[in-house]
Amino acid sequence: MQDIADRAGLNKQLIAYHFGGEEGLWNELSRLWVHQEETFNQPDTPLEKVLVR
Repeated sequence: MQDIADRAGLNKQLIAYHFGGEEGLWNELSRLWVHQEETFNQPDTPLEKVLVR
């Protein structure tokens, strides 16, 4: 989390407060990944195209 805070120019505690700690941050990132994946990973899309996307 410190690396994220450093790159964002924020305080680590601010990120922890906003997301409710490391687990909250992980849960939000996982939720965003699933949402993003739905935009490019369709059942009829060949694996090669999914990997490129």
